[in-house]
Amino acid sequence: MPIGAMHNFCLALSTLGLLCSSTMSAQSSSEADFAPFLKQHCVTCHSDKLKTADLSLQNREPNHPASAPDIWEKVIRKLRVGMMPPQGAPQPNPAARARLVSSLEAAFDRAAAQRPDPGRSPVHRLNRTEYANAIRDLLALEVDVTSLLPPDDSGLRLRQQRRFIGSLARPARTLCRRGGCGANSGRRRDWLGFPF
Repeated sequence: MPIGAMHNFCLALSTLGLLCSSTMSAQSSSEADFAPFLKQHCVTCHSDKLKTADLSLQNREPNHPASAPDIWEKVIRKLRVGMMPPQGAPQPNPAARARLVSSLEAAFDRAAAQRPDPGRSPVHRLNRTEYANAIRDLLALEVDVTSLLPPDDSGLRLRQQRRFIGSLARPARTLCRRGGCGANSGRRRDWLGFPF
């Protein structure tokens, strides 16, 4: 390996090491900033011993909220609107509260970027191409499905589904207009997800 290439390699390696160490020190400093915040304002009530509102933050890490997303989402919501700490308890500095919320949200964003989860795809009818691919993958057969299956016309199906759903909602709308789901009846006004 020539001397110039070796020099460039060492320079790149040392730069990478400096970047990694500065990133790790920034993460550890932000973690050190929020540990006293949580201990002073949150863990006094939300400890393993007291477990107020059935929530314990005693051994939780604010820099890794993806390990317990339901808990940290609740914490973010309560902190953002100012519900926690409760009235009468010592209140944190608003800037510190905002820093904690933005740090938790940034950690959630980083975790979501590393492991995206688009959710499950809904069950649907296979179109011709998907059906042909499934037959080829499962049975190792090449089948011409154009002669076996009806044409794919998703626009027509969508209109028919909307019309069908609308026909289901008509009796509910009529019932509500006649007072069947008013405030005194105890029924919800948005039955079947349709606002009336």
